[in-house]
Amino acid sequence: MHGQTILVVDDDRDFLDTLGMRLTGSGYKVLTAVDGNQGMEIARKIKPDLIILDIMMPGKDGLATERDLVGITDTMLIPVIVVTAHADKKKKRRAAELGAVAFLTKPFDDDVLLNLIRSNIG
Repeated sequence: MHGQTILVVDDDRDFLDTLGMRLTGSGYKVLTAVDGNQGMEIARKIKPDLIILDIMMPGKDGLATERDLVGITDTMLIPVIVVTAHADKKKKRRAAELGAVAFLTKPFDDDVLLNLIRSNIG
């Protein structure tokens, strides 16, 4: 078992449940948040090993959340994998500029995500 903690931030509860089960089944501890503010709160408190962050969320979107994560000493080194249902080159470029380690368009292959996770946290 890996034992590392992954925070998944997405407003789609079905996505959170499905991905959470897949990651838990692969040995990771999974925390979830339904928006950027809740994600920030959990990230600052728990300091997960990796964050999977949706771009398109109501309120504080994923890019604003990523910007805030990299601006705080406690969370700035946590790897972030950005996911979205819409492949937008500008948003992908901005996510990379902010330090995202990867950008995936939904739906994505779970094995691709797991390989990205392993390459960033083991």
